[in-house]
Amino acid sequence: PRRVLTDFLAACFTAAGAAPAHAAQAADVLAYADSRGIPSHGANRADTYANEIEAKLVDGVASPVVERSSGCTAVIDGRNALGAVVCNLAMETALRLAKEHGVGVVAARNSNHFGAAGYWANQALSAGMIGLSFTNTAPFAAATGGCTRAVGTNPLCCF
Repeated sequence: PRRVLTDFLAACFTAAGAAPAHAAQAADVLAYADSRGIPSHGANRADTYANEIEAKLVDGVASPVVERSSGCTAVIDGRNALGAVVCNLAMETALRLAKEHGVGVVAARNSNHFGAAGYWANQALSAGMIGLSFTNTAPFAAATGGCTRAVGTNPLCCF
């Protein structure tokens, strides 16, 4: 069951040095991906996440902050935290702004891999709103006619 996987992954991330609440958020995103048939963003990423936390490449205890907010927009400074922790604050902020202004647009910086984009757009759907979630990626593909990697896949999800 999903809960068993989530608890196991959270224990792995906590053992690697993540704060328990942060580990649980990251674990839930990975378990969601597996439950939706998206193994590329599921538990197979756990080893990478744990290694990055242990090596201090990702700060497993950092808490992101709303760096600035104006009207219906905000910018989150992720402080190199787990991507799930950063995006959780981003979505909470976006939903709050949308309730207040009719739309909420939030950008995050200094973040890390945030998992399956659908997890985040689904939060808006669960709140009775339309959600868009997207991110940038490293260059994985050559542009048309090119020979070297120059563009990312830059995933986009809308619910």
